[in-house]
Amino acid sequence: MIGSKPANTAERAHMGRCKQGPCIPCLVGVAIGIIEPEHACRGGESHDGHDLGMMEYNHCLSGSVRRGHLEGFATCIWHHHGSQQLYRLGMTKAEAFARWGPNLFDQSKVFHATFGSDDELIEAQAFVLAESYGAAL
Repeated sequence: MIGSKPANTAERAHMGRCKQGPCIPCLVGVAIGIIEPEHACRGGESHDGHDLGMMEYNHCLSGSVRRGHLEGFATCIWHHHGSQQLYRLGMTKAEAFARWGPNLFDQSKVFHATFGSDDELIEAQAFVLAESYGAAL
């Protein structure tokens, strides 16, 4: 069962590169004009006081089983956990939604309608990695 296997060395390295940032939904949000570039979570120091040293890794699912450790993308805590992590953001749900749009935890259908399917987000992640690491992948 692929959903329960621990990550091997190559998979851990892939997830680590992804978690260096940026948040893929934030990047898409900037591209489609719903997130201000200065509010996009990139990892490291933020211009608006929401420092997030590392993104999280969202494993995509097929049914309710993880597709594999290479099938995912980087997300900030808002896009990944939504209202579960508001205490870390120091803002209300309405403020976070106004800044970053829908999140996967609270509004998965709206999230995917806004930012793209899992496959599209995985493809965007692959593009970011290719641009960042080039032939080293």
